[in-house]
Amino acid sequence: MSFSYYEVYTTSLRAFSSMGYPYGADEDAAYIIAWLELNKFNGLNSLVDSIGVLDNKYDGKIKLNSHNDTSIDLNYTSLLMKGPGLIDFYQSELDDKKDLHITLNNCADPEYLLPLLFRSSKKIFYCNALWLDTNSLIQFCEVKNNIMKIGITSNQEPINKKQVRIYISNEHKFQKKFESITCTITPKTIQDNLANGISPDENNWKIISKLAARTFVPGSEESRIKGAGGSDDAND
Repeated sequence: MSFSYYEVYTTSLRAFSSMGYPYGADEDAAYIIAWLELNKFNGLNSLVDSIGVLDNKYDGKIKLNSHNDTSIDLNYTSLLMKGPGLIDFYQSELDDKKDLHITLNNCADPEYLLPLLFRSSKKIFYCNALWLDTNSLIQFCEVKNNIMKIGITSNQEPINKKQVRIYISNEHKFQKKFESITCTITPKTIQDNLANGISPDENNWKIISKLAARTFVPGSEESRIKGAGGSDDAND
């Protein structure tokens, strides 16, 4: 069972739409999941595990104590909801600053930052993020010139559980050292993955497809006359 990136993206998009995500937010969330799945980070599995806290519970509002606040308490709200807005906001803040250090507290799903930071690298000179994984190892990613490196680092200041520290800069690189690199993502690796197709877990695919099907217009004589729901082609 193999699918194209577009098939994974559109099915995820319909799933998010069925869960109450507004226009635009559903596109951002679908991009996150499809990017992770394309790059072997099990995006659909993460989405399936999160359905209970996502379905019809969308909350994309970002509460800042002040306009210059760089420490945010996410209260375990998924970055599928707040991540795109946060990155866009702080990216715009770089217009007046050389760099920014951002702290996300009570972050339930830091892996969703990976596609957002990768996308931001088209506009930001350099960015990185670090957080503790379930084994209390410091996961570290950095992105520059559309190339992302992900791995483990140990030469960092103490970091709390469920905390993510992000650094973004338009002028210089904030150098950190990897203890080991587990993954490198480049335009070539992405093109190779696109060419090979995506083979998601069959059960996960069935669950997401069932969610996506909630957006389909039921077939009926009236809907066929109106041109909706009359055949499978109308929903492709």
